[in-house]
Amino acid sequence: MDRKHQSRQRCKKKVKTLKEDYLPKLIQYEIHQSNLNGRNSYAKTDCDATFLRMKDDHMGNGQLKPAYNVQIGTEHQYIINYTFHQQANDMPVLKEHLQSTKAQLAAIGQPMPQRLSSDAGYGSEENYDYIEQEGLENYVKYPGFYQEQKKTRRQDPFRRENLYYNPEQDYFVCPMGQHLAFTHTTIIHSKSGYPSLVRLYQAQRCDNCPLRGQCHDSKTERVIQINPNLQRHKDQARRNLHSLRGRFLRRKRSVEPESVFGQLKWNRKFNRFLLKGMDKVSCEFGILAIAHNLKKMWSAKRKARIVPMGPNLPSNDPVLTENTQINTLKCCFIKTQSLVAA
Repeated sequence: MDRKHQSRQRCKKKVKTLKEDYLPKLIQYEIHQSNLNGRNSYAKTDCDATFLRMKDDHMGNGQLKPAYNVQIGTEHQYIINYTFHQQANDMPVLKEHLQSTKAQLAAIGQPMPQRLSSDAGYGSEENYDYIEQEGLENYVKYPGFYQEQKKTRRQDPFRRENLYYNPEQDYFVCPMGQHLAFTHTTIIHSKSGYPSLVRLYQAQRCDNCPLRGQCHDSKTERVIQINPNLQRHKDQARRNLHSLRGRFLRRKRSVEPESVFGQLKWNRKFNRFLLKGMDKVSCEFGILAIAHNLKKMWSAKRKARIVPMGPNLPSNDPVLTENTQINTLKCCFIKTQSLVAA
């Protein structure tokens, strides 16, 4: 009888612990998972903000702070469109930003820009496919664009891009003369779930090779992966970026969106949002973008030079040499910045 009573008491105690401790914790964990929404962090003061690594430490060390990933598109330093994102990586957000830009321009009867220029943080196969689908000229850099131009990298015979390729028989040749034959194709998915078709090539005998330590560190034979679609996009982007127009756009990109963020964050001291929530901070940044564009237009009108009129034109109708209206978008420059949440 005593054993049954003790067993009943232990069961009651465990049920009480489950109801008072474990179930409230489980509900709290479910709320946290709902607020995360696929992210790895969020701020308790602003659930829509994500902890991002900032660059504002006085010692040059990055700090994790709740912030938003702000994407802007500019031309002639006018803000064409802006979008807010919760991811720290820029590659998955370019497509969403361009779709929003297309919708915004269509609402005012304007077409999409003819060209797109951005840094290497946006160079992915998914973004290149979307740019090609929209018919835009691709001036988007890819990761390793500047590194591949270095002499040490171009003369490294062990790098995959420097291996000799025989297109007729479909094999690569390593520095020791061994063939890396095609084995099979596979589909890999990016973090955003975008599928990519990859071809694999494998060497046959790497056991007694004297250059194996310099060639690869795999325990088996060397295997290289080739993405033909991504390689095609990179070749096209490389040709565009090294062309005369590409060099001009690369120089112009450093003074286009960079200057806009410099005006907003440094000259106007806008380093932190005052409101909380994605919708509210988007409205807050929108007001700032409108003020920036109006200030640019007013400044352009004040600096405009008055051209003398001909005899048949009224003298009180000055012609401004600088067109302050955005009539035809030639190139859209994409840039990202992280702004601290409230």
